[in-house]
Amino acid sequence: MRNPSQQEVLDSVEKGIRKAQTDYEKASESLLCWGPEYLITTNIFQSLLGLPGIDNCLCLEEKAREVEEYCRNRHSGRKPTVVDGRSRCDLLLWHVNRDEPRAVIEAKRWAKDCSNDLKRLTRLVGQGLEFSIAASCLFEEVQNNSEKDAEDKLREDVNNLLRRMEQKIRESNLGVRLAPKLPRSNRVRIHVYGETSSVGDWVWCPGCFVIYHKKNQR
Repeated sequence: MRNPSQQEVLDSVEKGIRKAQTDYEKASESLLCWGPEYLITTNIFQSLLGLPGIDNCLCLEEKAREVEEYCRNRHSGRKPTVVDGRSRCDLLLWHVNRDEPRAVIEAKRWAKDCSNDLKRLTRLVGQGLEFSIAASCLFEEVQNNSEKDAEDKLREDVNNLLRRMEQKIRESNLGVRLAPKLPRSNRVRIHVYGETSSVGDWVWCPGCFVIYHKKNQR
């Protein structure tokens, strides 16, 4: 039985994020960034379960130190321990045919927070994971009824975040890329409640940042 391809994994992650936003907007008329983070994680989890051959290959809240130990045991020679023992990986994908971790997926409510996990995700890939994914979504309010302006600003924010992440791992032998390069955006109408109730239109898109081995992309 084959492993799901990296692209199949990415497509499932994006599908899970889109379902999380659709369901949360339907239930609460709110943007997903205002909701609980585990809603994104569980929707990605459910989406990944739809991949062929995924049975018994997906874990939630795995200790990052244990993931690192699995990676280190695959190679001869001693490697320094680099991962904080208190941290956990939101989702861990295992190889279908081997007792080895393959990829880690971290979900965030705010895309700007993805960089907080970047050091750990980079180090785990450096230790032997095939790839890792920082998954979130980005939002931009529609001003003056100009959806195009909002979409342009949204894509600018995505690309700026990608550049900041690239700078942080520049000295490693790893790379980071956005998948897909130009995420499809959607428009949602959100009710804002405060001293006065108002309705605002927003555009949003998933943001999946892939950390990978550069040598595998040659």
